[in-house]
Amino acid sequence: MRRLLAFMMFPVLAAATVAPRRVLVATWAPDGGPGKPRLLHGRTDAEDLAKAFVDLGGVAPQDLILREAADTGSLAGIWRMADSAAGLARSQGVPTELFVFHTGHADAEGMQLGTDRLPWDRLRSLLSRGDGGLRVAFLDACASGSALRSKGGRFHPARPAPTVTGRAVLASSRSDELSTESDKDGGSLFTRALVSGLRGAADQDKDGRVTLSEAFRHSSRETERRARELGAPSQHPDGSTELVGSVDPVLTDVRNPPARLRLEPGFPALSLRDSSRKVMGTASTGAGDTLDLALSPGLWTLEEDSGRRQMRVLLRPGESRMVSPLELLAKADPAKAVSDSDTATTWVPINFGILPPVSLNGASPRKVRNAFSMDLIMGEAKMLTGFQFALVMSRVFGDAKGFQMSVGGNSVTGDMKGAQLSIANQVEGDFQGVQIGTDLNLIEGDLAGTQLGLLMNVARGTVHGTQIGIGADYAGVLDHGVQVALVTVSGHARGVQAGLVNVASRMDGVQAGLINVGSGSGARFGLLNVVPSGSPFAFGALSVGRELGLHPSFQMNPDGENRICLHSRRGWFQSGMAWEGIPVPLLRGEQSLSVDAGVRFERILAAELGLAWTLVGDESGWPPQLVAGFAWPILSHLSPIVQASWSFESNRATIWSGLEF
Repeated sequence: MRRLLAFMMFPVLAAATVAPRRVLVATWAPDGGPGKPRLLHGRTDAEDLAKAFVDLGGVAPQDLILREAADTGSLAGIWRMADSAAGLARSQGVPTELFVFHTGHADAEGMQLGTDRLPWDRLRSLLSRGDGGLRVAFLDACASGSALRSKGGRFHPARPAPTVTGRAVLASSRSDELSTESDKDGGSLFTRALVSGLRGAADQDKDGRVTLSEAFRHSSRETERRARELGAPSQHPDGSTELVGSVDPVLTDVRNPPARLRLEPGFPALSLRDSSRKVMGTASTGAGDTLDLALSPGLWTLEEDSGRRQMRVLLRPGESRMVSPLELLAKADPAKAVSDSDTATTWVPINFGILPPVSLNGASPRKVRNAFSMDLIMGEAKMLTGFQFALVMSRVFGDAKGFQMSVGGNSVTGDMKGAQLSIANQVEGDFQGVQIGTDLNLIEGDLAGTQLGLLMNVARGTVHGTQIGIGADYAGVLDHGVQVALVTVSGHARGVQAGLVNVASRMDGVQAGLINVGSGSGARFGLLNVVPSGSPFAFGALSVGRELGLHPSFQMNPDGENRICLHSRRGWFQSGMAWEGIPVPLLRGEQSLSVDAGVRFERILAAELGLAWTLVGDESGWPPQLVAGFAWPILSHLSPIVQASWSFESNRATIWSGLEF
C-alpha cells in the first residue's frame, strides 16, 4: 500500500525542457507452455499500445521495436537491442527514455514463454539495466505484480532533480491475481484501459498531456470495473517507481491528434471499437465532465458496456467532433435484424401498401428493391432507384437513388443521390442532392448539395455545398461551402458562414454576423470577432485575438466630452468602436456608441482616415462621419493622438485628443 500511495501522489509538474529521444519495445508471447491456453490478442495489444505512442507519445517509427518473443532468449535479446539503441543515443549526448511493454503468460515464479521460464528476479535485472535516463515498463500478465520489487526490497520515492530518471513499472495485476484477456473486448482488460488512457481518457487535469500517474490511475480504475462487469476474477493493477526527479513523466500529448472525439457529460461506460470492430479502449464521462479522445481517422463505434445502446461516428483527418449521450441508439435485435452482408434483393418495381407487411413488398421488405413505392402509413425497402412515399415514414435500409417523401420522416442507412422532403430527413452515409426538412436534416457522411431546414441542418462529414436554415447549421468540415442560419457551427471551414453567431474551429474563409469565432485566415465582419490564433481581415466594433493587436485610447474634446476607443489592426486596415460620454467626474457628454473602419499608415507619424457610424446616440444611422487624424508613437505602447470627425448630418467638426496605448 505504501508503494501504491507513493505512486499515486507523484507530483504533476511540467515536462522536461529538452525533448528526449524515445525508444519503445513492445513484445508478446502467446504460448505459455503445456496446459496454458494460447493468448489470441497479444499481438493486437502490443500493436495498439505502440500506435498510441507513435501517434501521440513522441516515438519515431524507427525507434519502435515490435516483436513476438518465442522464448526467454529472444525476449532478452530484444530488450538488449533496445538498451543498445538507448545507450548509443545517450552516449551522443541525446537524453533518452526507454519504454518496455510485454504481454504473455506468467505465474508466481516468473514469466512463461513456451517451455521457458524467466524468473522474476531475472526480469527485474533486465529492467534495471542501463546507464541512466527514464525506463518505464508495462507488464500485462498474471501475477505480474511480482516484478515490482524483490523480497525484502524497498520502494524509493522520487528525489528532487532537474530531470526525471530511474525506473517505473506498471503491472496488470497483483502478485497473487490473474490477468484477463477478453474475446468480447478483443484484448486484455489492462491494455485496453491503458491504451484509452494514453489517448486522452486518463487526462484528469485537462492539460492535454497524459502523465505516468494519470495513466496508472485510469488503467487501474477501468480494469477493476471491467473485470467486475464481465464476471472475471478480481484484477487490481499495481505500480512501483524508483525515480529521481520532480517531474511526473508525460507519456502522451493529446493536444494535436490525428482526429479528436469529445464526449459530452453523461456518457455511461463505453467500449471504443474501430472500423474492424476491435475494442481500442474504454471511456465514460461524469455528470459535469467532458472527455477528449485522440483517435485515428475512420469509423468508430461507441458501445455501452451493457450492450444495449451504441452509436457510430465517422472521424475525418484533423476533425474535432463532439457527441452527446442522446445520440446513443438502441441496438437492433439480432434475431430480427437483416444481416448487413446479405446483399441479395428481390426486384419489386412497383409497391403499394399500408405498412409492412401489408404491402406488395411482402413480409420481408428489407430484402426488396423498388422503383416506385407508395404506402399509406410506412414504407420500407432494402434499396430504392426511383420514388418512395409514405404518409408517416419512408425508410431505405441500404443505398437510395431518387426521391423520398413523407410527412413524418425519411431515413436511408446507406448513401443517397437525389432528394428528401419531410419534417425530418436522415442519411447515414454520403448524400448528393437536396434535403428539405421543417425540423431536421441529418447526414452522417459527406454532403454534396443543399440542406434547407427551419430548425437544424447537420452534416457530420465534409460539406461541398450549402446549408440554409433559420435555427442552426452544423458541418464537420466546410469545404468551399456556405452556411446561413441564426447559428452556424463548423470544424475546419473554407467557405462562408453568415448568421447572428458563427463558430468554426478554424476558418479560412468569410464569417459575417454579430459574433464571429474562429482561428485562421480570411475575413471577419461582425460586432465582435474572436480569433484565438491567426490574423484574418477583421472588421467590427471589437476584434480580439492573439495576433490581432488591440489598441485602447482615451480622448477628450474642447467641450469637456470624453470617449474610450478600442481598435484592432491588421496591416494597414483598422476597425473598432468608440464609447462616448463615459461618466467621469468633472467631464460631461451625451452617451453614444459608434463603430468605425479605415486605413492607417505608419511612418514617423501614424496617419488615419476612415468612416464612423453611430449605432446608439443622437446621430445614429446614416450618413456616416468622416474621421481623420494622426498619432505620434513616442513609446512602443504609448502614442499621443489627435482626431477630427466631420458629421455630414450636422455639418460640424469635432476635434479629439488623448493617448493611445
